[in-house]
Amino acid sequence: MNNSPCDESRHSAEYLEHWATQSLGQDDADVSSNHKQTGSLRMISSTAEEAVAVALDLDSSRFLRRVATQKELLRAGDPQVAMTQTAYRQVMDHLTADTTREYGGLLYGQRIKAADGTYVGVLVLHAEPAAFSPGNSHRMSFTQETWLAYERMEDQWREAGIQWERLGWYHSHPDFSIFLSNHDLDVCSLFRHPTHVALVVDPCRLEGGFFVRGMEGFRP
Repeated sequence: MNNSPCDESRHSAEYLEHWATQSLGQDDADVSSNHKQTGSLRMISSTAEEAVAVALDLDSSRFLRRVATQKELLRAGDPQVAMTQTAYRQVMDHLTADTTREYGGLLYGQRIKAADGTYVGVLVLHAEPAAFSPGNSHRMSFTQETWLAYERMEDQWREAGIQWERLGWYHSHPDFSIFLSNHDLDVCSLFRHPTHVALVVDPCRLEGGFFVRGMEGFRP
């Protein structure tokens, strides 16, 4: 077993309960943040957000509500981010298993369009840990072998009729808070669509946050 500076964070159920403080009560229907949000999930309730609710087959008047946090920075035009509990648990199980170093992976799912055809959000359906990914307590890296493994897996998905898109990436910051480092921004440069996201999780402080590229680019 790996020694960890925050062994209590291994209990992913407690982590989920702490972070997902506003659950929709459905296994695959938790809605989370925009540009950056830390601490609790953010529910949403306006025109663009209703498109997300429709995509999730939710009654927005009942299930979606605004739960903003002080650290949330929403920019005009930033897409909403919805994440299923299945994908959420995949991320948490991965990142809380060993907090002695950084881990990460890719997020997959679907982009969400409004009635006028503009992209207003993303729905994260699956989180896939990165293979062949070296790391230490302050960074993790995607290698050429990592990307080749993802490409082979995506080919298999397409052959099986699974139509998931790469929506962005996720990684852990064990015990040093939620932000995008210079190295993280280098990884973010590989994700160039305005709807691409980066999810950062601190499994020791029980915090997490989404960063959205949007039209202005990722901000640290």
